[in-house]
Amino acid sequence: MTIAAANPVYAAQALAHWKRWRPKQLAQIPDPQQFFAELSAQVAQQVDQLSTELAGPDPTGEDYLTKLGRLRMARHSAEAQILRELVLLPAEQDDPPSATTAARSASSTSPGLAGDWLPTVLRPDHPRYHELDGDPGLNRR
Repeated sequence: MTIAAANPVYAAQALAHWKRWRPKQLAQIPDPQQFFAELSAQVAQQVDQLSTELAGPDPTGEDYLTKLGRLRMARHSAEAQILRELVLLPAEQDDPPSATTAARSASSTSPGLAGDWLPTVLRPDHPRYHELDGDPGLNRR
């Protein structure tokens, strides 16, 4: 059975997640194709079951679009819950973090670093306020 045989979306998502966050555990799986095919089938079955439970019975007088929204919301909620439980498992714990790893993780969570965007408000009395006068993206005309 190939990964695509059960549910290609869940299987591919699980494989990608495990390659990135659980490589040691992935390496210990004797037959990854079979494992992820079975896992994706299990996820699909549990998502179907939970979404049916979450959707509940049809209320009387419910129109088509309301029912569609209720069923989709139940499906999305069930999928998110089951994926968290079975597929998107936490990262493997390595050896105790070294000083370099701790410093790297501390710097990546600091605001404004590692590509994070930090909003800045410049008022007319700010010394750098007029540096942006020629910026076409800020032109209000």
